[in-house]
Amino acid sequence: MIFRFEKNEGIIVLAATNRRDYLDSALLRPGRFDSEIFISPPDLRGRKDIFELYLSKVIHDHTVDTEYLAKGTTGFTGADIENMVNQVCLLNQYQSYFNYFSLGCTLCCTNRCSMRNYETS
Repeated sequence: MIFRFEKNEGIIVLAATNRRDYLDSALLRPGRFDSEIFISPPDLRGRKDIFELYLSKVIHDHTVDTEYLAKGTTGFTGADIENMVNQVCLLNQYQSYFNYFSLGCTLCCTNRCSMRNYETS
C-alpha cells in the first residue's frame, strides 16, 4: 500500500504555555512555530470581571468586594484568581466544620464565603 502525502495549506496550529523554557527545542526550530504572542495579565477591570465570573459559581455573601480584591491582586492571571476563590471557599468550609465539631457553634457555620474569609486568608 502506498500513501500519498500532499501539501497541506491553510492549517494553523495554536499552542499555549506558561513555561516556554520547558518546550522541546525541535518545536522552536524555524518553520515550526514562527510567531510568539505574549499575553499580559489582566488589568484592574479584567481582574474584577474575572472575580465576578468565578464568584458567580460559588455561594458568597454581599460583603465580597470585587473592586477591593482586584486592586490587591495586581499581576494575577485568571487561573490565579480562580485558585484564590477556590482556596478561600475551601478554607471557609474547613473553618465551619471545625467550629461545628470542635466548638459546637452552630451559629458560626456558614456555607457562604464572605469578605472576611478573603481578608484572613
